[in-house]
Amino acid sequence: LSSQDYVLSHTEMPGTLQAADAAIKKLEDFMSTMDANGERIRGLLESGRQLVSGGNIHAEKIQEKADSIERRHKKNQEAVQQLLGRLRDNREQQH
Repeated sequence: LSSQDYVLSHTEMPGTLQAADAAIKKLEDFMSTMDANGERIRGLLESGRQLVSGGNIHAEKIQEKADSIERRHKKNQEAVQQLLGRLRDNREQQH
């Protein structure tokens, strides 16, 4: 998730139409990677839930970590949608 955090917080608004199109394409590619990672995250969360429901002695810590991962993933999903909207608005301004 940390690479996602970095990309989402370090994307600058382009100054030309060509750069705006390139930035949108790059973000859409990044979103595809996020979707693939999302599948792995869902698997991880499911494994955590199984450990918790199975009475693992570390159930509380597992639940806390799973909740933290899920919150960060959702936050990044929301942030990428907002960034995509800003990039699209930027592209419109370049027209």
